[in-house]
Parts: sequence; structure tokens; C-alpha cells
Amino acid sequence: TYPASGQPGTVNKITLLFENAVNRHKYSVTLTEDDKRADGSYSKTLDISPHEPPGAFALKQMIIKTKAGETRTWSSATNDDPSVLPLPYPASFTVQTGVGDSNPPILSGLGVSERIRGDADDKTDYPLWVEASDAPSGIDYIIVKFKDPASGETLSKVLRDAHLKDGRYTGPIVVKEEQVPGVYDLDSVTLCDRAGNRIVYCCQKDLTDQKRLLPVRAALDIH
Repeated sequence: TYPASGQPGTVNKITLLFENAVNRHKYSVTLTEDDKRADGSYSKTLDISPHEPPGAFALKQMIIKTKAGETRTWSSATNDDPSVLPLPYPASFTVQTGVGDSNPPILSGLGVSERIRGDADDKTDYPLWVEASDAPSGIDYIIVKFKDPASGETLSKVLRDAHLKDGRYTGPIVVKEEQVPGVYDLDSVTLCDRAGNRIVYCCQKDLTDQKRLLPVRAALDIH
């Protein structure tokens, strides 16, 4: 529940971001005019994944947008930006479920098929497939990014449940006619499950303690 102040009817939406400092899981909730109560406060239920591990979540950021198009931001983090204000008061909640999922998804395969000329004259489709798994919560989304080392240009594709078929996440990478030609190598694959566990698979040069090495190679030859 949030007691928004100001002139009646001026608030367009309120976005609150909560974070678990231990596992970095995040939850956000957006309140609009439909969530406004008679006393002027805003109230909405925050949906938590049934696989969320027990832990405490603290308010990290609050953004209020007015109907006039103005935006105000409050944050718990130290910020040199004078437009970002410190949070006026703390807010938190605790997840007390006994069953959780703290393991990120696993990438096991990826490939790109021969290009297909799209229905429109100005685009070409490159069929992409990804094999990945996660238990028990299941994969929420996958982001695949390709990069041309010569130009620095990138191409990316987001895959979700709707793209899952026969154990693979599939979908075309759409390349428009104005895309810079080159050989776009597989740069990274980001996977996130429904419990908020996130992992990035990357190239050797980008490896850190929080990232894993890509188990496969792939490229798009755009010309």
C-alpha cells in the first residue's frame, strides 16, 4: 500500500522495486488509477513465485509518473544524480515459504539454420534454436545476443514459453536490409527462471565469477 501525495488525479502510475540483498532476486509492482482507494492511497497485491526461496526483500527504488508527463525517482542507492532522491522511508517484506529454487537455468545447446527470406522485401529470417532446462521453477526467458567484432553491431532475440516446441526454444532472428553486413558471432546467452535466478553464458574474454563460459559457438553471416 502506498499513500501517494499531491493534487487529486495527478498521479499516472507508481512503480516500486524490491530486492533481496542475498540472492539479488527482484520484484516490481506498478500501481495505477485502478488501484486507488477512496482515502487517496494505492493498494495492489504483489505476486511472488511459488519457488521463491525464503528471504527478505527491501524497497530499492520508487518511480512516480504524473499525468503531466513528469517523472520523480527515489532510490536507496547512493546516486550523484540530483534528480534521484533518497527514499523517504523504508519498506520491506519477507518470503517464508519452505521450498525454493536457487539454481539458475542450464544452457545445453544452440544453433542457427540457413537464412530464409522474409515475407517483406526488407528483411531476412535466421531460424534460431536453443536447448535449455531449469528445475523446479522453469525458464522465464532467454536472451541470445550476437555481435560483429569488426563493427561492434549487435543482434538479439528474446525467447519465452511461447517459443518452446519439442524440447527446444525456437524463433527467427529478423535482420533488416539496413543492418551492417558482417559475421556476427554468438556473444552471450542470458537465462532467467521463474524464481528470479539469472545466469549469463559468455565468451572467454568476458568471463567473471558471475558468468559461465558458452558451451557452444554459432554465427550469423549477414551480407
